[in-house]
Amino acid sequence: MRHSKVYLEFNNQVTGIIGYLERGDNLTRLGLNQAYLDMLKKKDAEWKSELALYVSVDTQTPTVVSTMRRLYVPYDKIIRALKKNLKSNILITLTDDDYSNLYIRRNKTTRTKAVIPKISPQLDLVETSHLTNKFKTSLPNLSDLDHKHLPKGALQIVRQLAILPITEPMGVPKESDFKTLDPISAASFLLVFEGANVSKIGFLKVAYANNAGVGPFSKEVSFNII
Repeated sequence: MRHSKVYLEFNNQVTGIIGYLERGDNLTRLGLNQAYLDMLKKKDAEWKSELALYVSVDTQTPTVVSTMRRLYVPYDKIIRALKKNLKSNILITLTDDDYSNLYIRRNKTTRTKAVIPKISPQLDLVETSHLTNKFKTSLPNLSDLDHKHLPKGALQIVRQLAILPITEPMGVPKESDFKTLDPISAASFLLVFEGANVSKIGFLKVAYANNAGVGPFSKEVSFNII
């Protein structure tokens, strides 16, 4: 039963994580949704059912041992991905309770303190095709340079998108029309839309961001969804 300690420690960890996500507004505050929590709880129920068989000398069979290994690897990957995504998401400020209850390791504090980016990106529409629009970002007046990487000091790009029906004259989006998309770490990216958005017009603005915060947003770029 050489894996018992690993499995039991992992079980205690995920039990605490799920309980913490269920508490108060933690789930929405951390940018997660009920469907994600339900998926975790379903995985956890299957895991705990098999773990109960594994830790008992009366029910630990070769089949149970094999099943535990099969369940542990993907479940562990899910939990590791959850921690990584929460830690790297610059739109979320983790509290001391978050670090403790989600078992997230803190970064070493010896590095230089980050400064919020002061420059807004230049945003360009590169290509439009059916339900897909490709964009690139770059430093202002340097759009001819390599746009595959973010400039120094920027870790991610925050994107805000508004979609409106096409009218005459063209409508102007209000601030409340913009929805924040998941941040990305690439300077070029695609937006893929559902069929219901065909013949509508999109408005996109972006900003550089790092662990210190989000910088100023670019000018809005409008584009047709075809």
